[in-house]
Amino acid sequence: KNNETIPLNAAIDLIQQLKDVDVKAVGLGGGGDPTCHPHLEEIIRYTKAKDLEVAVCTNGFKMSEGVIDAIVNSCSWMRVSLDADGPEIYKATHGMDEKAFNRVVSNMTKLAEKRREVKSEIVMGATYLLGPHTIPGIYNAAKLVKKTGFDYLRFRPFFNCVGEKDEKFDDKKMFEELKKCEELKEDNFSVSYPEDRLEAMVQGRTRTYQTCNVHHFNTLITPDLKIYP
Repeated sequence: KNNETIPLNAAIDLIQQLKDVDVKAVGLGGGGDPTCHPHLEEIIRYTKAKDLEVAVCTNGFKMSEGVIDAIVNSCSWMRVSLDADGPEIYKATHGMDEKAFNRVVSNMTKLAEKRREVKSEIVMGATYLLGPHTIPGIYNAAKLVKKTGFDYLRFRPFFNCVGEKDEKFDDKKMFEELKKCEELKEDNFSVSYPEDRLEAMVQGRTRTYQTCNVHHFNTLITPDLKIYP
């Protein structure tokens, strides 16, 4: 929200530091979008050159030819936050218009085409947030992502409050649509969703564990160069 961006020289220095302490992989993403960084292409290529695995999470809107090439040739995987099957739901989830939605889909297609062209092994996927307003687009979103040439679509639930059930949530329709997506699965395309998290959202279940250990293995460095678990 404050438009902070890691300077290129600081990013390069940071990547070297990560390499020096035996970090294995770097993911580029965040509350802002990494594609807004003016030197994303250089950062991706430099990370790969340091023998670190690199991945990009993006909304898919701002994809230059250079960034597309860098992603396809350097990343182990990349993911687009699509969250819609068309302009109407896209407007609700991302606040952008039909032109923007079509641009994202076009960029996804370009990424898949570039992968075929250079015979890259990068895994490409999209995500779709599940909520009352996105349930109608579940099946068509899966069809759309498959058509672009991407490898998978991962559905994930919106959460308002832990243990709080949304009474307006049509869980029957949601599970019907998710089940319908099974017919789209092939060797080169899959659809998945976290059943336990969906059940928690629908039934209002609370956590069944007391301790989470994942933060010991996944560290976040923000644009102001502060570090958080």
